[in-house]
Amino acid sequence: MAKDPIPSRVQIKTALTVNRVNNYWRTLNMAEETWMKNFTLAQRYEAVITDLLNKLAQAEETLKDGK
Repeated sequence: MAKDPIPSRVQIKTALTVNRVNNYWRTLNMAEETWMKNFTLAQRYEAVITDLLNKLAQAEETLKDGK
C-alpha cells in the first residue's frame, strides 16, 4: 500500500514524536549535526510543523486547481 503523500492534520499530530522530530533533518535536506546542535527541541518541532503545514497547504491548492 502506497503511503499518502498528502499529510492530514491527524497524521501531523501523530507524527510528532520526539524521535521523528529529531530525525526530520533528512526530510529537510539538512546535516544531522546542524539540526541537532543549532536548533533547540522547540525549534525542531516548529520547523517540522511548518514544513508539514506547508505541504498540506500545497496539496490543498493542487486539489483546488485540479477541479
